[in-house]
Amino acid sequence: MVKIYVNKECTRVNNFWNAVHFHPTDAIEDEWGRKIIDEIAAGKAAGFMRIYAMLEDIVSGDGKGGLTYDFSLSDKRIDYLVQKGFRLLICFNFMPDCIASVPDRDMGIPRYKGKRVNNSVPVHYRLWEEVCFKYMKHLLERYGEERLSEWRFHCWNEPDHEYWVTSKTCFDYDRDNDDDKIKEYIKLYDYFLLGVTRAFSGAKIGGPSAAASDRFLRSFIEHVASEDSARLDFLSMHAYSDIKYEGTDGKMCPENILKRAMLVKELLDKYGLGGTEIIIDEWGAAAGGFLSIKKNPEMVFRENEYFAAFYFRLIELIAKSGVQVSKMLICLSGQHKSVSDFDGYRSFFTLSGYKKPIYNAYCLSARLGEHWLDCSGENCIPTVNENGDIVIAVYSLKSELEKISLKLSGLCGCYEFRRTRIDRNDANSYGAWLEAGAPERPDNSLKKYIRERGELETFVETIYSDGAYSYEAVFEGAGVELIELIKTDDAGGDKN
Repeated sequence: MVKIYVNKECTRVNNFWNAVHFHPTDAIEDEWGRKIIDEIAAGKAAGFMRIYAMLEDIVSGDGKGGLTYDFSLSDKRIDYLVQKGFRLLICFNFMPDCIASVPDRDMGIPRYKGKRVNNSVPVHYRLWEEVCFKYMKHLLERYGEERLSEWRFHCWNEPDHEYWVTSKTCFDYDRDNDDDKIKEYIKLYDYFLLGVTRAFSGAKIGGPSAAASDRFLRSFIEHVASEDSARLDFLSMHAYSDIKYEGTDGKMCPENILKRAMLVKELLDKYGLGGTEIIIDEWGAAAGGFLSIKKNPEMVFRENEYFAAFYFRLIELIAKSGVQVSKMLICLSGQHKSVSDFDGYRSFFTLSGYKKPIYNAYCLSARLGEHWLDCSGENCIPTVNENGDIVIAVYSLKSELEKISLKLSGLCGCYEFRRTRIDRNDANSYGAWLEAGAPERPDNSLKKYIRERGELETFVETIYSDGAYSYEAVFEGAGVELIELIKTDDAGGDKN
């Protein structure tokens, strides 16, 4: 029995869960990418989005030893996101060839539209500072102080991984006890700090968005804490539950992501940086953005109802932990590689545009309020939204039958009772596709059926409570149910 106390004082929990990392960034220029962004905005699945600056598209040499800037592609991308109402986290990367110590360096990593990643250090860090300054100055002039004050800016992506300095992975880096990556990154960050703040001192800046090396994170935090000139408005980090970080077992469970965040908090506290904002700029139940079901059958969770329940469990864990996570961004990557529906890539939608359960989960979570009610028990998120409506999420991660009984005390009067569910049969295009025999080429009528079965459906009834109300959510496997109680003036209704 989960007891919810409607008339007790609420705890404020800022919405940290409706945020995404959109990848590849340059898909914002394309129709398929814009369709995804339009759907995310329309469903209110996210209001905060991470993108790459893609400085390689902006900066080039002028043939005379100087630099020239073309912001047109960046403007096109950001203008579209601003138009849709997104606040941004902009990652400053990668190294433009014209200032790279090794021009035309190719990591051999396939990128969208055939682009490359240059992972070399700049030929001179003052040039990097100047590029950061010019880009930030342009953003300030185009979008203004008020808007930029709500955004975040961070330096590089996964500098402990194979995209920085050497082709060693973060795991090889730790194994060999190297320090070349962190030494160069500290310089990269410090000059980034100088350039960005010279353009706009009010910018909120951070890093390092480390992939997996706890040693790298520890060294970076130690540097920031020990240097008077250093500044860190937020620490950005990645957290995938199936990676073995310090203190985690590498199993696919939400608790491992929480443990990762708690370790970072402990490091910040240890070095006198307690209270620093933490942004999980990439999270997922599993890493491997370019892993499909064909390569790893376990990636099937990205298509089904389990991931939706996993997400709600993660929200509850972080909210109750006391760790100051201001945003956690699901990483939507590999979505440009889809060649068929339900292939297991990290995406909200299939190739045909069917909504996945994880996307529907984001739409449901956006209805949660930021005032959390006192509650005994787990698998339940009871909130009050800005309109004063009671919004409760209950979920199950089990594969077998589970009943979650709720008892609300302090609930008085007549209410419109709304229920919206994601499970094997509801709001689940993948479940509908399996039910149809997993056809490779469904006809138009079947496509329509699968699409419709992927839509959220809300059931409404009227209830009356004279002080207490009981309800039981029954799950026959993993799933999520959102309950909304909207008080009405109607004095009628059936008494519970």
